[in-house]
Amino acid sequence: MKRLLTVKTLAILTAIVLVFSLCAGGCSRQAVVDEMGNSNPISIDPAPVTEYVDDAGNPVLPEWQGGTGISEAELERYGAEYAQKVIDNAQPPDQNKSTPQIPDIIPKDPALDSPASPSDSGSPKTEPVDSGESTSPEESLPQKQDENLPVTTNEYYSLPVMSIDTGGTAIVSKSEYINAKVTITNTDANNCITEVTAGIRGRGNSTWALFDKKPYRIRFDSNIDLFGMGKARSYVLLSNNMDMTLMRNYLAFKLSDIMEIEYNTGYQWINVYLNGEYAGLYLLTEQVQTGNNRVDIDPSTVGALDTGYLVELDGTGNAEGHPYFRLNKVENRLPGVANWRDQFVCTIKGPDQNVNKQQVEYIKDYIDRANAAILTGNWQQMTALLDIDSFVNAFLVNSFLLNSDAGWQFYVYKKQGGKLHLGPIWDFDQSMGSSTHGGTGYTGWLCGTVFPWGDALLQIPEFMSLVKERYNQKLPQIKELVPIIDQCVNDYSFDIAMNNLRWPIMGTDYWRCPPEFLNKTDYQWHTDFLKSWLTNRLEHYTSLVNQL
Repeated sequence: MKRLLTVKTLAILTAIVLVFSLCAGGCSRQAVVDEMGNSNPISIDPAPVTEYVDDAGNPVLPEWQGGTGISEAELERYGAEYAQKVIDNAQPPDQNKSTPQIPDIIPKDPALDSPASPSDSGSPKTEPVDSGESTSPEESLPQKQDENLPVTTNEYYSLPVMSIDTGGTAIVSKSEYINAKVTITNTDANNCITEVTAGIRGRGNSTWALFDKKPYRIRFDSNIDLFGMGKARSYVLLSNNMDMTLMRNYLAFKLSDIMEIEYNTGYQWINVYLNGEYAGLYLLTEQVQTGNNRVDIDPSTVGALDTGYLVELDGTGNAEGHPYFRLNKVENRLPGVANWRDQFVCTIKGPDQNVNKQQVEYIKDYIDRANAAILTGNWQQMTALLDIDSFVNAFLVNSFLLNSDAGWQFYVYKKQGGKLHLGPIWDFDQSMGSSTHGGTGYTGWLCGTVFPWGDALLQIPEFMSLVKERYNQKLPQIKELVPIIDQCVNDYSFDIAMNNLRWPIMGTDYWRCPPEFLNKTDYQWHTDFLKSWLTNRLEHYTSLVNQL
């Protein structure tokens, strides 16, 4: 813990030095981007990270410890080094604690001055006027008379800006919403909103408990369509704390689009201000839930057994008040395939109406039979109970990206009268070599958390034949993932630089930080690592598939 705090202190000091040096030489947009992209080494204890990755089952304790939502199973998963931080950080923040000063170079919240309205002029106030002549990105930016003045508007951001006003009330709970007003600017008129009422609360497990940059869930008072995701009330702000590039969840959703996963989660990068203070660059996504514009499971007959179901399979052992069940143990499993851990629960997230005992028993029996078919390799039963195409697509996304949490938390759904689907995909910040839980290597089929379904599917020839066929069909599009990284860096360089200035954790020791990432405070190093990883993974995965 002392080591962690020391590293954090060094990182903050480095950020302060960076700000002074930038403002001394002129606080222009390009100066910030250039400086944030260059090496800025800091002294960090090079001792190896002690990682506890044993996900063996514990007796489940569904009550959150200290009202935090951290179960005994999660504490074991975090490891002794971080257990106390989890407990400490889960308590309500000290309201008397002073907030770290945000560097002046970070743009001020535009909503504090003149929030944009969709009905203003038909164009966002930061959109350049089309004169009919081509201009470079730099020329289209607002011109400043004195480049040494600090940035005080949002006009430098390439991405939208979300301003959240809670009236100064701190967000300290993952279960209780507090009132808020949400404004979105710096985007096209169709996506601008002004002071729309909503509630906001914390969310997540490790990202909520272990990091200063918090993730949030927003629930609007009425349905609203943000960035073409379809009308719904609930949205999520992912903080991407364990991903120094901020791109891994983004790329995973891109790959899900390529694989044509039926209910892929909508997503949009967005700059967030909370009560006037810059909170960082987030990934705004849909909340995984049922609905016409979400996971449309058609639960049209209240109380019917074969209605639509959305089920979350979760290794934390906490159902958060929803109906839940545990999977039966399976005998005569395929070689090397384990049963699911004792604390693993299946939480029924849909239908929305109260689920009765008979419905719980129905979906439990269905998923138990599907689970037994997979773990024993009974292909005939699998084709009868599973939507095989959805399992092929989800398997490809998780295995190609080496998602170390593939067997820890995921979703399945069953439409009314239909078969069991695997999806939507979720939670990829610990993938693509970003975590000691899976390692930085790019070889093999699976990594990280024990994943009984993945281990079994690898041994079923009929299934893997479909994986080979689907992968080669989509390979040209999958190759397009690598250039997306450079495209994001070029398009959103200032936005990313501001996030890294606000949260200077690159090179520091965070939970499950790969030793290779320590001391690496250059953002370009992390994006180069990700590009190299994906390039090598493409070559290796293609070889694995074609050996089937």
